[in-house]
Amino acid sequence: MEARRGYHMEIVGVKHHDKKQRKGGDEQRQQLNILLSPKQASLTQLTSVDIRFQNLSEVPKSLCECINLTKLDMGNNRLNKLPKDLAKLENLKILFLTLNEFEVIPPILKSMKRLTMLSLKKNKIIKAECENLPVQIEWLIMTENKISDITNIGRLTSLRKCMFSHNRLSEIPNEIKHCKKIGDVEIGR
Repeated sequence: MEARRGYHMEIVGVKHHDKKQRKGGDEQRQQLNILLSPKQASLTQLTSVDIRFQNLSEVPKSLCECINLTKLDMGNNRLNKLPKDLAKLENLKILFLTLNEFEVIPPILKSMKRLTMLSLKKNKIIKAECENLPVQIEWLIMTENKISDITNIGRLTSLRKCMFSHNRLSEIPNEIKHCKKIGDVEIGR
């Protein structure tokens, strides 16, 4: 399988921009193998990768070579950290890390200057340390963790929507008033 400019790969529910016939099972595994065996394709041309439900405990090293990625979904795995080389994904705008094993917001996210949407839903986070997030984040989804404290959320001046429902929070931090673009805040159960 050869990647072309603007190619979109989705491991689960296989989607292609070139309108090829959708196939499941074998092709999903084959596409994950592209990441694991980068000689098979030019990873720099991928714009979207979905590697949900792959039982990954670490991020494939070759993923950091996908420098044109704008969307990455690594949900439903066993991840608890992100490699420093993930910062090479300078075009990444959307990152889904739902249903993994993160206990903290990965500090490497702060260096991802184009990231505007992040989901860390259903992880094991106790304290939302927003100093680990890029200031330009617009959508922050952190529902169904164990969060009892949020720090430095006021520095996220581009924040439009934040979701913290189904956590252990009793109130919205006062410093959220500095998030002038905020339109939607979910904190209840």
